[in-house]
This record gives sequence, C-alpha cells and structure tokens, in this order.
Amino acid sequence: LAKLKLIRISNYPEVVIDISGDRFEITKQLIEDGNVSSITPDLSGDLEKLARLKESLTRIVQGRDVENVSLGDFIFDASKAGRIKDYEESLKLEMQEISKHILNKKIDSNKPQKMAIAKALLAPDLALIQGPPGTGKSTAIAEMIWQHTRKFPDKRILLTSETNLAVDNAIDRVVNQYHNLIKPIRIGDESRLESEGLQFSYSAMYRWAKGEDWNAKKKNASIDDDDDDDDDDVFTEVDSIYEAPEKLILLNWMENISRRIDEEMMPSEAQELWKELLDAPTPEMKNLFFDNYIKNCNVIGATCSSIGQKNIIMTESIEDNGKRNRFIPTKFYRIFRQIFSEKEGAYNPKIYFDMVIQDESSKATPAELSLPLIYGKKNVIIGDHRQLPPMLSRESFVNSFDYLIKREKNEEERQKMKELKSYVLKNFKTLEISHFERLFTQIDESLKGVFNYQFRMHPAINDVIKQFYKDVGGLECGLTTPVDLGVDDPDYLHNGASRYHGINAGPITPDTHVLWIDSSSPEMLDGTSRVNYGEVEIIKKVLSGFNESESFHKYVDSWDSIEDKQIGLISFYGKQLRLLKDMTRDFDSTQIPIRVSTVDRFQGMERNIIIVSMVRSHCIQNEKNQKPNFDRYPEAGYPKQEDLGFAQSPNRLNVALSRAKRLLIIVGDSKLFRTKDIYENVYQTIADPNNKHGKIITAEEYGL
Repeated sequence: LAKLKLIRISNYPEVVIDISGDRFEITKQLIEDGNVSSITPDLSGDLEKLARLKESLTRIVQGRDVENVSLGDFIFDASKAGRIKDYEESLKLEMQEISKHILNKKIDSNKPQKMAIAKALLAPDLALIQGPPGTGKSTAIAEMIWQHTRKFPDKRILLTSETNLAVDNAIDRVVNQYHNLIKPIRIGDESRLESEGLQFSYSAMYRWAKGEDWNAKKKNASIDDDDDDDDDDVFTEVDSIYEAPEKLILLNWMENISRRIDEEMMPSEAQELWKELLDAPTPEMKNLFFDNYIKNCNVIGATCSSIGQKNIIMTESIEDNGKRNRFIPTKFYRIFRQIFSEKEGAYNPKIYFDMVIQDESSKATPAELSLPLIYGKKNVIIGDHRQLPPMLSRESFVNSFDYLIKREKNEEERQKMKELKSYVLKNFKTLEISHFERLFTQIDESLKGVFNYQFRMHPAINDVIKQFYKDVGGLECGLTTPVDLGVDDPDYLHNGASRYHGINAGPITPDTHVLWIDSSSPEMLDGTSRVNYGEVEIIKKVLSGFNESESFHKYVDSWDSIEDKQIGLISFYGKQLRLLKDMTRDFDSTQIPIRVSTVDRFQGMERNIIIVSMVRSHCIQNEKNQKPNFDRYPEAGYPKQEDLGFAQSPNRLNVALSRAKRLLIIVGDSKLFRTKDIYENVYQTIADPNNKHGKIITAEEYGL
C-alpha cells in the first residue's frame, strides 16, 4: 500500500509511512474505520537477496564452490587476473577470425569495439570493457556471444545485469535470420520483461508448445513511487502502452529452417511437406521443437539479483519453539533445473557457465558484482565509471551502526562496531567509488577495452559530453566519424543514422539539437528536496510550443513505438518531478507523450527528446509566492546560494545529458552552474558561434 520512509534512531519508535495518490484515501478510510490493527513490512525479497549476496562473498573469500578458483584474487585486485598467452599474435589472429565470421558488419569497421571483443574472448579469467553512452554495448555483447558460441556451441553463457532492460536489449540482438546456433532463454518475471526479452521467455515458449497464447502476459499501466537520491519520493511513469514482441524465438527458429529448405537439394514434394509442417505445426511438432530448443539452450539471460539456487525462508518450528531457516529453490533455479537436469543427468544440476557477461556493472556494489561471477569460469564485466556509481547513503550507514551498537551487549563487540563505523565514515569517499572503476584501473591493458564511438546522439549532443572521456581516448560520434552516414538526413524513418527531427516550435528549429534555456528563478527547499517553480513554467511553455506545432505532431505520428514518441523529462530532485508531473496533466498524453523520471533512474535509457530541469539556482526563496526584495538582496532579490547539490557530480551530469538522441533541452541557471568547469565547458560548447546546432536563450527572451 505504501512506502516506508527512513527510520532514524533519534525518533524511534516513530515510523513515517508515505502514502500517495488514490491509495491515500483508501488507507485513510481503513484507519479511520479501525480496520488497520498492525503494519507489517514485506522484506522477504530483500532478505533473500541479502542472503544470496552474503553467501556469494563467503564462497569467494573461502574459495568454496566457485567455478574459477582464482576469483577470490582477481575480483578484489584485477592485476592478478590471468594474462593472454602470446598476446600480440593471439590478438591479431582473433581479430582476423572475428572479421571472417562477423555477425554485425558495423563492428568490423569499429576497431576499438572489435579489439575489446577479441580481448574478452581471449582472456582466461577476466576482461573489462568500458562502454560510454550509446556506444553499442548490446550489439557488442551479441557479437561476443556469437563468436564464442560459433567456436564452442555446447558451452553455456550467462548474460546478466542489475536491470531487466539491459538484459533484454542485449539478448534481443542475438536473433539472426541465417543461423540457429545461439539458443537463448530468458529467466525472469514476465511482467517485468521488456518486449525484446519476452520472446525468449521459458514460460512463453512452454505455453506456445502446449497450444496456449504464448503472449498472454500483458503489461499493465502503473505508477511506481520510488525513492530518489534525496530520500524523497520520485514519480516515475511506466510506459502505458505495452508493445508485444514481433514473434517468439521458436518461430524465428522455424523460419530459418524453412529458408534453409529452399537451399537444400531435396525433391520438391519433400520441400512442400516440410514447409507445410513448419507453417502450421501440429501439437506434436510444437513439442518437438520446444524440447529440442530447450535441450540445446546455450545462453541464459537473467538479472543479477535473481541468480542463485536457494531462497532462505524463516519458518516457525514447533520442536524448537522458535524460528528456523527453510531453503526453497529460487525461480531462477527451478527453470534452470528444467532446462539442464536431463543434460547434466542430475535432478539438481550445478549452476555453472563457461562465460558470464555482466552489463551495466558500474552501479553494482562488490557484493552485487560477485553474485553472478561465482558461477563463471570466465567473466566479462561491462560498465562505465563515468556514469553513476552505486548509491550509498552515509546517513543510512550511521543509523545502522548506531542501532547495532545500541543493541549489542558485549562490550568487546561494541568496540569493534565503533571502530568499523569510524573506518567507514573516514573512508566513505573511497567506498563511493564504483568497484568497476577499481578493477578497470588495476587490470592489465591487454585485458580491457574502451568503446570510443557512440551511435546514439547527434554530434552536437556528443560534443557536450565528450569532455568526460578525454582520459580514455575521447568519444567520437560514429554517425559522422569516419564518414557522415547522413546524420542530418530529413528522411529519418529510412536512414537509421539520421538524427534529424524537423521540429519548428518557438526557438527550436530543425537545426537545433542542443538548447539551453537560461533561468534565473530561485530554488526552494521542500522537505529535504528542492524545487524550482520558474523552471516548471519554462518547461510548460516548451511543451505548449510543441503542442501548438504542426511539425511536432507530424514528428510524433511518424513513430510507432512509445519510446520513440515520448519526451523524457528528467531532473535530480523528486519533489521537482512531482511538480512537473502535475504540470504535464494539462496536456493530452496521446498528443504529448511524456516519461518523467529522476536522472539516476534514466541511466540505461534513451529518448529522442530530453528535457533536463536543473533546479538549483544562485538564489533561494522560502515560500512559493515570495516576492523579490531588491532593497534587502540587491543582486537577485532573494538570498544568495552557491551549492549545486546532486548536480555537482560529473557522472550524474554525464548521464543527464547523454540520454537524448535528437534534441537536448537544458533548463537551468547558468550563473550558478558556470562556476564549475564541467558546466562552463557545456555552456561554451553550446554557445560556440561555429556551432549551428546549439542555441542559448534566456527565460526573458522566451517570453517569461
């Protein structure tokens, strides 16, 4: 029903529960009617995940039940990872092999990407790849899987990430019209899978084989209230339009066989008979295809937190007059067992993979990183430490330590806890560094690669973020380098490299790809979050301009998918997002499709148009309708403030600015933000007289 707010030791046993939307009135009525006698949080999922994380770290430290016995060495110090034998010659030969059997021809001309894939395939223990935004990580993962499976078709691969989106995007790229060598299965809750991942779902395949509607699981429109980094609730809109996958992977498999029949030298009567069976398979044929596909599965896709063999459930025990642990198989293991038990000749087959590929790893803690790795003989870790690291709350650490110290009766143990608390607080900045970054800086050059060409953003947007990648060889726009593939081609529906939008709306013209609307409106403290009412009005005017623009509606109507239609509206503060969400209700969502989210939760996603509300200002007001007082505050009419808050982080700024493909709109106070070099660089890049795709206007010039 509701979300439990942070409980602090100082106000214990007071518990603050946040109830939003329609649920507020329902819950209020239940309480007033005396129908609420107790409040019980459901922490079972969290406890199960924590138990698996603890178990994985214990196994690594003890060297127990891990596929690679050296994991305990190189997972904490990547310099200890095994090197590639005869590196120069081996790399040269591997790159030739990749070119000879290339799955995606674009990779063949992308030397940094091809080299990184070759290193990953050759590495005996561990390989790391840094993939900046839009550099084709999913495409590279698919190529890696193809090249590995081509040589070792009976070996199995685990493709994993902390997010369903990353797993589904990557697994979707392995679909091929020319071969059936790769047979992936997606394990996970179907309601959480993207359409790209649903086609590989074990449950969906099973329903198809049994003659049921395999695509019966539909995503319902919903609203999630998630905690943002400011410990305030953020409103995140889940796409309300469910896009079904085009076809089940088994159907693709059968079509490939049908195409191959045309090439086989067999009598035409036999060809026709086979085609009839494949076009309209009998129940027996469906089961035959399903059984053979499952039997030969060689790629498993699953999120990191779902992987494991057992869940721990606390149960009452009459004999012990207390509680004890009961172990039950995880959903992951139940399906894993169905897939591999016959092949392994064991009812409870061991979880192992010849290669584990873990994407979006820069946000993973060491414990989260370790969970899939214990099952891999070789591990390939992909991330970007110039994006967001794991989010750690200093306050939560302090509260947890204080609670444990207060409960502990043994003085010696209390002292140890106090020392550990002191160490954590003293080294908290170090703890905030992503483990991926530590590993990347430690590992030998022969075992790591960097993708230097991005294919998401218009080059004008690329120019504002490439400053973050100077130390790793830079970041170029692959849509124009080494050759222009037609990035400004108006026929964007037929040219996949085009980032043209064709919109005329106020200051926005078809040539505009980066717009900074300079706001001087004051920010305001709202609880522990921040809001900026002036920026809400600016963004409302931008949306109104779109709504009144015939070219914008033509642009929206030209797309089929909701992701392509939507405007991404992002900010660093949850309370600001609530204001923005309230404001967007003034617009018809079918005419102006919008997704509202925190910057942090938008990592890994992209939209054609992104609007960023920066919120922070060089001045601050105490209440919404406070009038400026220039007698007291001559400079701005409000008290001065200089803190950038969450926007201080270069990584967070990088994520915010790199979500847009065609049009990036920044709404913020340049007077404040230009005091920091990274923002000054962004501002000057947009303002450059030679930049015909960038534009800066003030709110006053915009009519506000």
